[in-house]
Amino acid sequence: MSITQWCAALTIAGLSVMALSGCVPQSVADGEVAWSDSWEASDDGSMPAFWEEPDRLIVILGGSSSCPSVVTKVDESEGLVPLTVERAGGPACTADMVIAPTLFTLEMGRPAHVVMRYGSEEHVLDVVDAEG
Repeated sequence: MSITQWCAALTIAGLSVMALSGCVPQSVADGEVAWSDSWEASDDGSMPAFWEEPDRLIVILGGSSSCPSVVTKVDESEGLVPLTVERAGGPACTADMVIAPTLFTLEMGRPAHVVMRYGSEEHVLDVVDAEG
């Protein structure tokens, strides 16, 4: 391979990496928090979102450690506060399950509900006090 061909191949490889890295969904969360033993599932078995004063919303996300679910958009303009969830990582994912309490700071104050949007599915979650 000539130096020109090698440089062209290296440039194409670099552009491919940059293009692929732009396709990975990026989380808009403020971070993760430690699990609290005071958090309990709702009567129907679903996990609600939790509120910590004065402005912290915590949602529980789950998924593969190599392809975690991440919130990519929070819309505070609607009363239900929709959260758009996407799978990060891939294309091949490990078969483990990781639970991630994920933290968001909301300017609008405590909502009564949040809507988790994952593809075409929507799930309305109650918002309860984090301290039970």
